[in-house]
Parts: sequence; structure tokens; C-alpha cells
Amino acid sequence: MGPRIFTPERVAIMRRMAADGATAEDIAKAIGSTVTSVRTKTAVLKISLRKGKYLGASVPTDVAALCITAAEQRGVTIGALVRKLLITVAQDDLFDAILDDADNGNDGLMNAGH
Repeated sequence: MGPRIFTPERVAIMRRMAADGATAEDIAKAIGSTVTSVRTKTAVLKISLRKGKYLGASVPTDVAALCITAAEQRGVTIGALVRKLLITVAQDDLFDAILDDADNGNDGLMNAGH
């Protein structure tokens, strides 16, 4: 038997991402599955997949784990945590203070390791 794709951890990720408006494609990419498998499993588990605005971004696994922990400690979804962070950064104009990339010519993108 091969590795179990839909572990409890991955199902939890699927639930969180679906609650945040992720598509089957976004979820499949995040958990290393196929779109068809994600659609089937979400249907079986009665997880609603919406077609909405989803600002999914690939981040290193350790960063995702930190975000999951921070969201759980606050009793919110990852999407809610990320929304709050983005709103705060935008409203308080903290982009330059956080990214510190104004003069390094990288088009505002952080290095993958950061």
C-alpha cells in the first residue's frame, strides 16, 4: 500500500483552505494530491469548495506550520490570520518596514529562504 494521501493533518489543511475560499486546484497543490482526488474527498467529507477570491501563496513548510500555530493560538483560520496581517500592514503602511527591500532591486520579492 502506498503513502496515505488524506492523513488527518492534510484533511485539516483541506478544511481550513476550503473555509478560506481555496479552490480544489489550490488545495491539491498544497497537499500534493490531484484535483480529482481533492474534489472526491471534499464531496465525501461534505467540505464545500467555493469559487471566490483566494490569495494563495506558496510558502516553505516551516513557515506554513508557524502560521497554522499562530492561527490556532488565536482561534482563527489561517485565512483570517493572513487577512488581518495584510490589512494591518496595508492600513499602517508597514510594507517597507517589514520587507526592507526598497533598494535591493528585487522587485519587492523576498528571497525564498525568508
